[in-house]
Amino acid sequence: MKKHLLMNGRPTIKNIQAAILADNDFTPQDVLFVGDSISDDILGPKALGIKTVWIDRNGIGDDFGQDYTISNLENLLSISDT
Repeated sequence: MKKHLLMNGRPTIKNIQAAILADNDFTPQDVLFVGDSISDDILGPKALGIKTVWIDRNGIGDDFGQDYTISNLENLLSISDT
């Protein structure tokens, strides 16, 4: 059974570990972290081994180590089952 958890606010490695992983019995492999800030939403989760999706609204197109890049949230549906 798939579980979904939404997190609001700026993530830190500490609250990702507590709020997402430990408190919900998720492993990093269970999580897909989506965000539009490289420093806040990509680098921290990647450091924990979590797959990431960067919302590149400005079409920058750089690779910051994210697993996926999308231009808007509608595109998330195309990778949601991966």
